[in-house]
Amino acid sequence: MISRSLAAALACALLAACGQGQKDAPAAPASPEPAPTPSSAPAGPQEATNGGVALTDTDEKLATGQYYDGYPLRVAPGKGTVITVKANGFRPVIVVIDSNRQKVTEVQGQGGEAQLSETYPPGDYYILVCAADVGDTGRYTIEVQSSTPIG
Repeated sequence: MISRSLAAALACALLAACGQGQKDAPAAPASPEPAPTPSSAPAGPQEATNGGVALTDTDEKLATGQYYDGYPLRVAPGKGTVITVKANGFRPVIVVIDSNRQKVTEVQGQGGEAQLSETYPPGDYYILVCAADVGDTGRYTIEVQSSTPIG
């Protein structure tokens, strides 16, 4: 489970990312708790791919109605990252935020699929998956691949 402070930071990033706010996500307030590390955070993308996961009405939700899930991502030096989300029942949005909780990249899906291909500096990030439209839920798979630099 994501800590309340991280959930609030993710909500700020998603508010901007899911078409409900400004272009760049505002900085989250300083948290008295440290952000989870990949080992203490929710199931990673590789685990989530096995059998799929779902956005449900029990997930964290923005005030504007979008449900979201978050996954840790550790980027190694010199590696490109390809994130693919295939959804059933909603138009997916992929957002990547850095360890400072700032939005780095975002892509809105076409139909039921979204794909983001980037080369990030080494470090820890979070992948956020949300529905583009308020209140939408459904099952999805997420696949994360790491390779040589993209571009």
